[in-house]
Amino acid sequence: MATRRSVKLQKITDAKGAADASAFCPPSAKSNFDEGAFQLGLKDYAAARHKLGLALQEDPKNAKAHYYLGYCECMLGNTAASCNCFNRAIELGFDDPKVHSNLGLSFLLTGNCLGAVDEFSRAINRGTDNIPLALISRGFAYARLAWPYSTRYLKSGKKKDPQDSFYSNFYGRMAHEDVQRLRAIKSFLSPEMQNRANKLSTLVSYSVAGADSKKAEHARALEAKRISRL
Repeated sequence: MATRRSVKLQKITDAKGAADASAFCPPSAKSNFDEGAFQLGLKDYAAARHKLGLALQEDPKNAKAHYYLGYCECMLGNTAASCNCFNRAIELGFDDPKVHSNLGLSFLLTGNCLGAVDEFSRAINRGTDNIPLALISRGFAYARLAWPYSTRYLKSGKKKDPQDSFYSNFYGRMAHEDVQRLRAIKSFLSPEMQNRANKLSTLVSYSVAGADSKKAEHARALEAKRISRL
């Protein structure tokens, strides 16, 4: 016959087990936000976007819902919409390094390289848990900024303008500094990150030099491949 103490312990154990199990079970009668977060975890971005949109109709100031929605929009290829969502999340006080990293990525994909540099810098300053990726991404943004100033004269056949040289060298130097930071922590990088860092180093050297059209085209191909993998 079970004692009163054993019955009480069994109830506590059952309650804990139910709580643990609920974390792995799909939400049934939960909020739209919870269902959206659950679908996001399953990588069903379209379903997650729908539920998160409903959640924001109920609570337009839910900063985390804006962040999750921005992530969905980015994964669905709607980078302009994702920028708006991430910006709104930040405005509402969600100042996590991840939102700055993702906003930087969205800016990079939309061609806003200055915005990307600012956001990756904020992510680094706020202690992102993926410093190498933030440095690589910021370095690519700097390299993209240097690119037109380094290669514009190749198409025109004219001598490089002094202003082009200034901006090419400035952005190129900033990109090179990120490459140097990556080299300083190279032994701590995963093989994939080391590969990306090497590609960044190659792109930076070609983007800044810009004197060899074959190297320039190779750098552009590397850049396109990098962006397609993000």
